Amino acid sequence: MAGTGNEGRRSRITQRVAVSAGAYSLAFSLMAGCPGVVWVAGQSPTTAIADKRQFMVLSEDRTHLVNTFTNKPVFITGDTAYNLITQLTSDADVEAYLADRQAKGINLIWVALVDFGSHGEGTHPPGEGPGEGNTQKDAFGNDPWNGAADFTGMEGATAYWTHVDDVLKRAAAHGITVLAGTAFAGTFSSCKLPYFSSMMTSSDATMKAYGAFLGNRYKSYPNVIWLQGGDANIKTCGSDLGKKVNDLAQGILSADPVHLMAVEATSGVWGEASATHWSSYTFGPDNPAGWLTLGTIYPKGTPDKVFSAEIDQIISQSATETEARPFVPYFSVEDPYEYEPWSREPYDDQQLRQVAYSEVLSGAKLGRLFGSAGVWPFGAPCCQHGSKWQVNMEHPASFDQQRLGQLFRSREHWKLIADTHHTVVTAGFGADETLTVTSRTADGQTIIAYVPKGNRTTLTVDMSKVTSKLHQATCWWFSPSSGATSLIGSFVTLGKRNFTPPTATDWVLVIDDTAAKLPAPGDS
Repeated sequence: MAGTGNEGRRSRITQRVAVSAGAYSLAFSLMAGCPGVVWVAGQSPTTAIADKRQFMVLSEDRTHLVNTFTNKPVFITGDTAYNLITQLTSDADVEAYLADRQAKGINLIWVALVDFGSHGEGTHPPGEGPGEGNTQKDAFGNDPWNGAADFTGMEGATAYWTHVDDVLKRAAAHGITVLAGTAFAGTFSSCKLPYFSSMMTSSDATMKAYGAFLGNRYKSYPNVIWLQGGDANIKTCGSDLGKKVNDLAQGILSADPVHLMAVEATSGVWGEASATHWSSYTFGPDNPAGWLTLGTIYPKGTPDKVFSAEIDQIISQSATETEARPFVPYFSVEDPYEYEPWSREPYDDQQLRQVAYSEVLSGAKLGRLFGSAGVWPFGAPCCQHGSKWQVNMEHPASFDQQRLGQLFRSREHWKLIADTHHTVVTAGFGADETLTVTSRTADGQTIIAYVPKGNRTTLTVDMSKVTSKLHQATCWWFSPSSGATSLIGSFVTLGKRNFTPPTATDWVLVIDDTAAKLPAPGDS
């Protein structure tokens, strides 16, 4: 496993995965240099995966993600599928979701392994709706704790956990990693929901045992990243919450020192950068027992916040993560979803795109998850917005996320450094809702800038920031709403040059070293 300091500890794990269920098995192939997972109908469960290979691990220098089947950098194009395990009872529905997301380039989905009733999943006692009581059964009526206290009894809950296995294997078959939510604390603005309460009343040994159960069960899967917390609010609910989450994480590590781990944190009004209150759990040279190996930002606030505040949060949370020591690369784990905020007019598609590009270009170069309140509930009456989730998957927001992934994968996304001090785009960058966010690759090969207000903006770019042996830069406009590209021209890498988008809609300016002979933005 890549990495320094932790390499010896992690190398002790030898992975072999039998990924099978029922009448099918999963066979992994490396056709044409690309890892694919194909269903092989009618075969017996025999497939194993080569030692330690994963869809997403940290690079040797611990700065970006790598797929160790291909040894190529990975850019996260994620989706929130929170209720996928607990709400759906049809294999065909699970397959329909996964196939659609695979086709749109989604490679990471956030899924709750277990959850309480407030998210609407599963069955409910007579007279009680979602969120009433502490109902945790899935839609089949299976209990993750087999009727025992929370975080106990897992070994006897065969039907529940076999279904979890099946969904994770199906995701692997589509080349999708699962951001596996272990226990949603649910303490965004209060300290009352069931898993927070259960954590506080569970012993350290109980939490570690639950973690060890998860680690042992999934340590050899190629497509797992662990997500701790879930609206975890140390600021409001106290440091003991962190200690209980640490117990769970250390339990996982005791059996599974291979998979990466992150946390979703909040401060009561806004989600927060993980480094704000969780840095003591970050893995680093001085903290080899740390479990937090990926950082997160969570620029989402209470529903009445104005859009400019969302942009401010992205910039400030990215700065917190970038400046944190020890530093771990980070991604955006949650932001305003499609149909949100609920207390006012929801953000439109352009605003959702602005959030997305601002996150990546302000420093979250690992990528980001998006979400739709019309998809992640999978029909749960508590939370479903819009029409059926199958229809909502075809909304523009899903295609915009696809195009974002295509753009960044067509350039050296793993080398991006945010233009925090405006030394690349030196004028016209605006502020708040009009802010143009820019990044430049460390080697000077590419500059990428998202322009939210189209031709109402003229950017001034220092062309000397492009490194080129030909002293020439090739410049493009990329449409984040359609994927269309327009070649602007080739210019000398000296002095400053102004760029004005061709229309009033949002655009992305891409400037490349001409000598690199890169394809049009968004082309592989």
